[in-house]
Amino acid sequence: MRSDTASISPGVTIFGTAIIEAPADRAVIKVAVSRVEKTPQDAFAGVRKAGASIVEFLAKGQFGEFGTSRITLSEEKEWTQSKPRFVGYQARLAYTVKLADLDRTEEVLSGVVAAGANEVSSVTFETSRMEELRAEARKKAVGAARMKAEVFSKEAGVSLGRVIAVQDKNPESTVLGEREFLTGGGTGQLKAIDPTLISVGASVFLTYEIAGG
Repeated sequence: MRSDTASISPGVTIFGTAIIEAPADRAVIKVAVSRVEKTPQDAFAGVRKAGASIVEFLAKGQFGEFGTSRITLSEEKEWTQSKPRFVGYQARLAYTVKLADLDRTEEVLSGVVAAGANEVSSVTFETSRMEELRAEARKKAVGAARMKAEVFSKEAGVSLGRVIAVQDKNPESTVLGEREFLTGGGTGQLKAIDPTLISVGASVFLTYEIAGG
């Protein structure tokens, strides 16, 4: 009778990872203008007035691509002694600026605030070469796994056969044993110490047959 372990093909599974760093070539700035008034009409009017100034500033400055959201309206309340008190209606417009010249980031932020924006939601840095960098990182991850497999097989006195399994692994949440390393935000882009330096990672598991030894 054949045991369960005898039916398992001998093999070696290796983990490979790689990180490539590249300078950012685009800043994404998200700001908003909001106004609270007693009536929706007054709130809309205040936001549109400030919004027109922001659009004028961005258009004149020729900073690059920018866009705006649709205007929204919500009730504004404040709590006093565990009871809500109606304050007014808040109208809000959000703006996104994609800036190619990173040196003008400060100029854009100062200008939109002076024009009427009262919320700075975020300033992030991106690269237009993301797909190219991710492909290169994946190639390097496969190469790293292959190199490790060759070292392990040599020291174990066996020879590698063909690859029988390839498993992609999110480099931002890699579990090795009982340790979990969280390094990023969800799209293959890892956190870097320099905010204008983009780190792109890739990870892979390769399983090789053992040809002999």
